[in-house]
Amino acid sequence: MLQDTGLQESMQESIGELSLYDNHPGDIASEVYERSKDIALLNNNRVQLEKIDDALDKINKGTYGVCDECGQTIDIDRLDVLPETTKCINCRENNI
Repeated sequence: MLQDTGLQESMQESIGELSLYDNHPGDIASEVYERSKDIALLNNNRVQLEKIDDALDKINKGTYGVCDECGQTIDIDRLDVLPETTKCINCRENNI
């Protein structure tokens, strides 16, 4: 997955400079910030895909829409907003 994003390259390679020392620190900081943001977004996408895969697995098992904590049915309105949720609103609010 990293090979498709360019994030596997070093900072020096991605900036295209022979040396990072001759650049203004603000320029380097901007590049570091952007790279950090890209990595965070990539990680978020990975987590979301895992949640979707889990929801699809639950659909196949017939357990989709059932709270993992209390075993009660998750309200359909909650599932409409958060289809990947695994907890009913009561368990989520109580952090069970």
